Amino acid sequence: MTQLDWQIDDHWRTRWEWLYDDHKSRTESTGFDVQYRAEAGHVLNLGYRWQLEGFEPAEDLEDTRTYDLEEFSASFAYKAMNRLDLIGGVRYDNTNDRMLEQLAGVQWNDCCYGLQLVWREWIDDEGTANTIEDDTTDRGLFLRFVFKGLGGVGGETGDFFASAVPGYRGTDLDRR
Repeated sequence: MTQLDWQIDDHWRTRWEWLYDDHKSRTESTGFDVQYRAEAGHVLNLGYRWQLEGFEPAEDLEDTRTYDLEEFSASFAYKAMNRLDLIGGVRYDNTNDRMLEQLAGVQWNDCCYGLQLVWREWIDDEGTANTIEDDTTDRGLFLRFVFKGLGGVGGETGDFFASAVPGYRGTDLDRR
């Protein structure tokens, strides 16, 4: 396993990962990411992933992926105003010519309350890696409303924002 991180300057960074099996003399996976982070809090991420057929070991040998996996991804966070953040992202399966995930979200933060709203559509592989025939598309609209100092209603979308957009640092809605 080789991983190379390079902080080019205050705004740009890259990461390259490479997994090579020296016993089989082959590359099993590789990935490349580039990230731009502005001082104002804006973030842009672009990524590429490739995995060899059957690389992800399954407990059931009949459930081994039978194709190489090639994915592209992009995500962003944009601080539109002092209190308003916008996020978005996509993950595309180039091997099977389909969108794996797409999302859009907004966060509003005021002195007394906070609001996070996320729309997301994703592929659920139903636990079978060897075929895409039984995959289903799920979608949802997720809302979190917080009264500062009193608690909130809804799921923990804040952690989701940070995982969906690497480098995103939103306003802590639980803090007054």
